[in-house]
Amino acid sequence: MPWLRTGDNVATNPRLLRVYDDPDASTSLVIEAFGFLVLCASLAAAHTTDYVVSWAPPVSSPATKHHASSTSACAPD
Repeated sequence: MPWLRTGDNVATNPRLLRVYDDPDASTSLVIEAFGFLVLCASLAAAHTTDYVVSWAPPVSSPATKHHASSTSACAPD
């Protein structure tokens, strides 16, 4: 049975906080990135894809569709 483990410090992961390296980054961008990473991690765990997630499932979620339509950075090439 697939599962995903997270911990108390998941929101302070240094890889996630690298978003702040962008001078235009805001706290809301970090929260959006966190949600996107958790979405991808849960998809990978749920479907036993060896941590490989295609663009289709996360980009097709309603929240991501709304954001991707306003910024091209999230949209795949």
